[in-house]
Amino acid sequence: LEVAQIASTVDVMDKSLDEWKKIGTDIAINGISDADQNQVTLDDSSMKVNLMKMAWDNDNVYFAYEVHDDKLSWVPEQFWLGDGVEVFMSTNTESSQPMELVKYEDEGCVHIFMGGTPTGGCAVVNTRSSETVYKAAGKFKLSLWETNRGYNGEGSIPIDAVPGLREAINNGDEVKFVIRIADSEGENLQIQVSNAPHPVEYNKYVPARMPSVKFVK
Repeated sequence: LEVAQIASTVDVMDKSLDEWKKIGTDIAINGISDADQNQVTLDDSSMKVNLMKMAWDNDNVYFAYEVHDDKLSWVPEQFWLGDGVEVFMSTNTESSQPMELVKYEDEGCVHIFMGGTPTGGCAVVNTRSSETVYKAAGKFKLSLWETNRGYNGEGSIPIDAVPGLREAINNGDEVKFVIRIADSEGENLQIQVSNAPHPVEYNKYVPARMPSVKFVK
């Protein structure tokens, strides 16, 4: 996926998706998997991703989403079991190890979770983020807000907070990027929707199997 650059004067972090409907690069859905990693089809009346985009400027990589969800299920303490959005980025593009191991060898590993207030909200997660990235968490801007039809969100990843990211952009190299949106209807009834291919759980945080993106001017 080639992600187009936007002007630094464009405010895409204003808790509104108005700008995103005019700019940004669409992220395609490539995988939809249930809790048993069966490939499934979404019931649009229950959950639908209306917008999923990326952009970048000289300082940040941005992403945004608009999700219709007929029943929000935020899970305290075990956020990964409920509704919510995870983002994974890796400047390591070849490893067949999961990012929780890669992060010790390559500092360009980012793991983000975004959810409702009961989950603790939005945060850089240390599980698969490198120590350098996790220490820079205060520089990330992450926002999720509920709507009368589900929730929306947007985030910014500061380029210089991720070791190797600016070098990759300047050199025209690819990096790995996954956005995963989950819909939970109860215990062991979670569906994961992602640009990562099916089965999503096995492909969302292993660099060799994650989708590639390139930031272009």
